[in-house]
Amino acid sequence: MKGILADNNVIGQVAYLVQLMQAEPWSDFWNELGLTLRRFDEVGLAPTASDVEIWYDAFRFGIQMDPKIPMTAQQRAYTSPIWYTPGK
Repeated sequence: MKGILADNNVIGQVAYLVQLMQAEPWSDFWNELGLTLRRFDEVGLAPTASDVEIWYDAFRFGIQMDPKIPMTAQQRAYTSPIWYTPGK
């Protein structure tokens, strides 16, 4: 089944985009695509799963990705702010 897997931090934006695609004048095109919108928890992923974990699980379970799908990874940095004063 083809679909859109939306990360938890963008699920609202993606849901809005899908809502727009299901309305006129795009509804015929959307229906031809036959895509569904899925959240991480609906496919057995932890809501906080990183991109690397998702691609690792896809490889581990032998999921074949369509070559048209770009495999991207975004590392989230959780650090303290770095205070920098130029010229010192």
